[in-house]
Amino acid sequence: MLFDVVIVGGGIVGASFACSIADTGLQIAIIDGRAGVINGELAYDGRASAISYRSVQVWQSIGVWSAMLAKGVTPMHTVQITDQDYDTKVELHHRDMDTPFLGYVVENAVSHPVLWAKIRQCPAITPILGQVRATYDRGDRVEVVVEGLDTPIYAKLLVGADGAKSTVRQLANIPSTHKTYAQSCLVLTVRATNSHDHTAYEKFRHGGPFAVLPITDNRFCIVWTADKNDTPRLLALPEEEFMQELKSNMGAELVQKLGVISLVSPPTAYTPQWQHSHHYYRHRTVLIGDSAHTTHPIGGQGLNLGIRDVSALRQAIKQALSAKQDIGAPTVLQTYARQRYWENLLTILVTDATNQIFSNDVWLWQGLRHLGLDVLKTVHPLRQLLMYLGMGLHSPAPF
Repeated sequence: MLFDVVIVGGGIVGASFACSIADTGLQIAIIDGRAGVINGELAYDGRASAISYRSVQVWQSIGVWSAMLAKGVTPMHTVQITDQDYDTKVELHHRDMDTPFLGYVVENAVSHPVLWAKIRQCPAITPILGQVRATYDRGDRVEVVVEGLDTPIYAKLLVGADGAKSTVRQLANIPSTHKTYAQSCLVLTVRATNSHDHTAYEKFRHGGPFAVLPITDNRFCIVWTADKNDTPRLLALPEEEFMQELKSNMGAELVQKLGVISLVSPPTAYTPQWQHSHHYYRHRTVLIGDSAHTTHPIGGQGLNLGIRDVSALRQAIKQALSAKQDIGAPTVLQTYARQRYWENLLTILVTDATNQIFSNDVWLWQGLRHLGLDVLKTVHPLRQLLMYLGMGLHSPAPF
């Protein structure tokens, strides 16, 4: 089977990329080893992501945002930042940026099905169930061996979107640097009796950041970063005791504001890490999303970086098609890598440093954190700069 583009990985980033080039006239295959993904039987995982202003624009440009709106997403008008018990609260407001929102909180149970519904409606995209076992450089194409298929697949361009442990990256012999944190991220959903007022909360504690993200029906997705050694105990707690610890970490003021809080979906845990590939392409193979880079969830930038990868690679491919160039040529892939490499690396390093500075009780760091929050609250242009970067407005707009 011969395709123009073969995408390995049908997660949110891989599916977004497939949708983004569906109108180019290219023949596309998307490979995933999960039958539920290929068949449209996507399991609920309780996760949600803070989607930046620019990422929303990318999804609008590829024709999936209206369907996500219809299924239910939550705009963020305000983000409140606090540091443990320090009194200063920094609030970032959309009105200070003259935009209708800072971003949206979108559940995976909304974004992923919408993207795959579009894929199944597009005749140019062929979903393939299977695991990639080998790839070979054949000069003008890449040969992809998929377990369960009698014959290999060929592509002018192979796109790795298969996550942090990317098989595509390993088969292409692209080295990467990574760091695993001595933390766990607990993800769960709760419901409150009082309105969330479209406000998200980022609370810094000595164990790690604690994010409270508003979602539909007065629910919240909570991303609770805890000491890795304490995670088994937290997961084993009876619901009533777990909720007591949860509320203690939320803080009395926020609990009182939200009212009665009940558990909707139980916590699941994963180990955060950062990883960055030394190169983003090699031999007609290119990496996007977590295959190229991962970052600590502090600040919610991981998926947004992946969506901006989608936009940049889409733009490079469209420009190549307009110039009648080979879409797998090194010059085309270099255009994409040049645009994305340094922004991704800088974001990884900044989030890593922020996590280290805010996740401890060292008095020097405490003093610097408190000073930083006081300055941020006082200096309006500094808050605007933080919002500008967090909204992804420094990245080129999709076309």
